[in-house]
Amino acid sequence: MPKKRVLSRFVLGSTPKPDESFVGYVARASERIGFSSPATLFAASGSARLTNRPKESCLMGMASLCGVETAALRATTYGPPSRGNSVYKGSALPPPLVSSGAGRRRICPECFREKIYHRSFWDLTFVSICPYHRMLLCDRCQFCGRGLGWTGSTVSRCKCRGGDFRTMTATFVPDEQVTATASVMGLLGDAQYSKEASYVKTLAPFVDLEPGEIGDFLLRMSPSVLRPQALPFTLSWLRKPQHAPHETLTAGFEMARGWPDDFYSALGMPEEGFVSYTDPARVIGRLKAIELWLVKKVQDGRGMVIANALRAYRLGCQSTPDLQPFVRIRTRSR
Repeated sequence: MPKKRVLSRFVLGSTPKPDESFVGYVARASERIGFSSPATLFAASGSARLTNRPKESCLMGMASLCGVETAALRATTYGPPSRGNSVYKGSALPPPLVSSGAGRRRICPECFREKIYHRSFWDLTFVSICPYHRMLLCDRCQFCGRGLGWTGSTVSRCKCRGGDFRTMTATFVPDEQVTATASVMGLLGDAQYSKEASYVKTLAPFVDLEPGEIGDFLLRMSPSVLRPQALPFTLSWLRKPQHAPHETLTAGFEMARGWPDDFYSALGMPEEGFVSYTDPARVIGRLKAIELWLVKKVQDGRGMVIANALRAYRLGCQSTPDLQPFVRIRTRSR
């Protein structure tokens, strides 16, 4: 039988970075120790697959192997392996907004040139840029063309071994396309963007919402600003986005600044007896979806500004015959 490898904190020589993901830390530990891939170290800790939402037993096993505190590793995860919300820096986010598995990976080459470790914000599916360096995130190796993953033996190289992420290039993004993403990151605890986050909280629809709820609402509603025919108030657009997420977020922020008129336009503004931009059935579906979101996702009486805007919109729809059956439905009392 092969000799069992004994690991210690001295062997690893590093604790998790404050903004490092769990899988990223394991990949860095695996490279430092000399394993062939992060999956090998995961298996040694008792986990069958790479995940950013590991079981407690996996956390404890990994902490023991790497010689670090379990609490320090737990802080890098996105919550336990349940079907509930992911947890990112203390904020609850719907699972589609956070990559909990190991199949999806994006990186900023400039970040890697500064320090070699995987940043946790790269795992946010709605983040398509690095706001620190104003660059698009890379999701493919520029040497072999493959999508980036975790099958290699180093945290900063592609499995083709020739693809050093530090030598890759990325496209710059205009400042006006960066602010929205930076603001959401500030809402989710990034101190560098606390000023942007404070401003977002002053926008009318967000004054009584929690940070995670603001991001959730923006990401569900923003596609309707760019494409009125988009699916009604869902996160499904993130699977195959028609526009880059940072562009979609920017449109959503413009809608919030122009509240409530721009919100009504995104819904499909009633004009002269008909609903422009979209058909009545789609308007009804979107309204019902927002109302359901307020009931199920927003607690403790929050979301009154949005609820009041919906109520006013329904009143404005009363002159539209196709919408009259819906506007007679009793609105939510908040």
